[in-house]
Amino acid sequence: MAKLVLICIILFAPAAWAEQPGLSISGDARMGIVWERPAAVPGADRAAAKLYARSRLRMKFVGETDGGLTYGAEIELENPTGRAKARRVFIGR
Repeated sequence: MAKLVLICIILFAPAAWAEQPGLSISGDARMGIVWERPAAVPGADRAAAKLYARSRLRMKFVGETDGGLTYGAEIELENPTGRAKARRVFIGR
């Protein structure tokens, strides 16, 4: 039984990992409370709790020409910076 499962994984895994043409959107977010203590200075004995939040949005576009040439781009947007970061741009395999 284990051999059958292994053979199925080996045969069908490449098809599952292949990038499908089109647009895909994914992302994640974190949120929490951070307990901070200021630097040790005379008379400063205060600590503070601050809210922390971070989010990321990833957009991936993949296309394929009639001749079979694959092209695409992957972009990541981050909350702290507010800038788009090109993670990958590709033509062909």
